[in-house]
Amino acid sequence: MVSRQTANGTNPVSAYFLKRQLTLHGVSLDGVRADRVLGEALASGADPLHLIAIFRLSEATALKYATLTRRLLAPGDREAALKARPPHSQR
Repeated sequence: MVSRQTANGTNPVSAYFLKRQLTLHGVSLDGVRADRVLGEALASGADPLHLIAIFRLSEATALKYATLTRRLLAPGDREAALKARPPHSQR
C-alpha cells in the first residue's frame, strides 16, 4: 500500500493509514489475518504445527484451521467448511 508520504521512498505506510483504508472498504485486519492463516493452511497441507510456528496460534485454534482446511480440500464438504470458519478474534 502506498500513501502520499511513502510514494517517494521505501518506508511502509502507518498503521493508522492501513487500518483506515481497509475500514473504508469494509475489511478488518482480523479478517485479513484469518484469510492469511487459512491460505497458509491450504498451502501447507493443513499442518497445525506449521500454523503454530508461523502465526503463533494456540493449539486449539491451529487445529480448527487445520480441520477447516481438510474440509475445504475434501470433495463435497466445501459448504459445511465455510460455515464452520473459525472466528477472527481467536489466536
